[in-house]
Amino acid sequence: MRKAFIDIKMIILKLMYILTPTQKRESLSVFLAMLMGSCLELLGVSILYPFLQVVVAPGSIRGKWYLAWLVRTYPDISNRTVIIILGVCIMFVFLLKNAGVLLSTYVQIRFSAKFYRELSTRMLSSYMKRPYEFFLNTNSSYIMRGIAGDVSSVYQIILCGFQIIAEVANVVLIGGYLIKTDPMIAGLSMAVALVCLLGITFGFKGVMKRAGKKMREAQTWQNRYSYQAIIGIKEITVLGRRKAFVDKYEGISRKVEKYTVSSNTVSAAPDRIIEGICMAGIMLVICFRLGAGMNMETFVPVMGVFAVGAFKLFPSVSKVSSRLNQIVFCMPGFNNAYNNLKEEEKYNAERNNESEGMAATSVAGDPLKFENIIRINDIYWHYFEKKENVLKGLSLTIKKGESIGLIGSSGAGKSTLADIIMGLFQPQRGTVEVDGVDIFSAKDKWIKLVGYVPQSIFLVDDTVRCNVAFGLEEKDISDEKVWKALERAQIKEFIKKLPDGLDTMVGEFGLKFSGGQRQRIAIARALYDSPEVLILDEATAALDNDTENALMESIESLQGTITMIIVAHRLTTIRECDHIYEIKDGIAVERSKTELNL
Repeated sequence: MRKAFIDIKMIILKLMYILTPTQKRESLSVFLAMLMGSCLELLGVSILYPFLQVVVAPGSIRGKWYLAWLVRTYPDISNRTVIIILGVCIMFVFLLKNAGVLLSTYVQIRFSAKFYRELSTRMLSSYMKRPYEFFLNTNSSYIMRGIAGDVSSVYQIILCGFQIIAEVANVVLIGGYLIKTDPMIAGLSMAVALVCLLGITFGFKGVMKRAGKKMREAQTWQNRYSYQAIIGIKEITVLGRRKAFVDKYEGISRKVEKYTVSSNTVSAAPDRIIEGICMAGIMLVICFRLGAGMNMETFVPVMGVFAVGAFKLFPSVSKVSSRLNQIVFCMPGFNNAYNNLKEEEKYNAERNNESEGMAATSVAGDPLKFENIIRINDIYWHYFEKKENVLKGLSLTIKKGESIGLIGSSGAGKSTLADIIMGLFQPQRGTVEVDGVDIFSAKDKWIKLVGYVPQSIFLVDDTVRCNVAFGLEEKDISDEKVWKALERAQIKEFIKKLPDGLDTMVGEFGLKFSGGQRQRIAIARALYDSPEVLILDEATAALDNDTENALMESIESLQGTITMIIVAHRLTTIRECDHIYEIKDGIAVERSKTELNL
């Protein structure tokens, strides 16, 4: 029992951390709405008792305080008419009561839905603050689970928490009224209900905890298999492996089905168990009281109230039990969401330190400028899961307006060096300086000066306009800048000839365009914000020779207007570069074009 209270305390503390100050204030209004709903439920039960009293004993009408005003106003009114008027009043009270309860429910659901939206956005924002290497080492299915599945778990716990509070308030208020009406029946009934609640909650806790962990893992694999099947459909089709991927998905889906059945069955069990046991207990007490010779005139109104009270009370007890088990089921996702938001603090601290560093170097309020030279000083770098350095004291300088070629064998560190220059990786030793300013003390400002064209182009199923101005709201896109970027990428004339021009849809992953056209759109995207430095990471490696030559003409036309760093697999790609460096044994060795037969 002590452990249960500790667990509840930890959930509340974590929930208080997850909730924003605004959400905490809004939750107070939700609590008040729930309290109002519980009071209305009590009204719905208690108002029947006086009605049943006068129905069973009409002669007592003129002695009831709540009917005194009616009797004084209309002395000749019949008992039957009074009962009818009282019944009509109760009917309207019930209608108003249910409207109030519905309003209370709406307030709870609105808060929970708003909370879901805000938390999912915070989770995505938290992931987007992670360093680049986090995404290299984390499967996308885990990230998607965090944004959707874990947020859903927190949402469910919030919703269950509200429902538990509301149902406990119902039990306390209605139970208190029933105790006042008949202490013996109410006391025994609530004791039986409490035993059932504790027994079911703790009895099923282990099952729900295991099911929650296994369900979360199974859903991750389910997302992974479906994502792989969609992304790799071309290769899957060529290899004739469609059925294999369907079978994988079906196999993990069977596990999801199994855990879903377990959790839903356990969630539904309290309704049946508590209702059966409690009703049996009440009937036993009723039979005992009748056997003891209780006055029927007094007993019938009591039983009427208990019938309605039990109708409200037992479902509330069963809901508390099922919601507690649901919370246990959702705890793995809840804990991961909490840990993810806690992890965000570390990256926020790093960003604050970066801001302090910017202030110390006098670039905090000013745009970073590249006017002379990029200096790479004695860089050492290794992947975090490995101890061996990929780069071992690498140094080189790049003057403004130069074109630099980087060559080397696979795994030599060419792309790694490009990632470091872009600020994606921070070296364990050494610096990258732009006119004397360390880029890692002004990373956000430096990245605005850099354009990047990867080998694998990522185009979204949207218009040419939105793909060039990638990530911007359409209202914020400058068509003039889009056309200028397309012109510099030498694809403007092709786009102008298309029937829809900039509004042409490129298809998912740009499949409606050829490889060379996709690369040109990627170059236009990199040039949209007029960067000072353009980095091309094997941007022509997947193209045939003719397409590569045509694309290189576009790239070479930029020489002298922008500083370019070209990571190349083919030597022909770097034939017009001002300097060529071979990345070998962790350092950069300059090679002449004569050495490379260019």
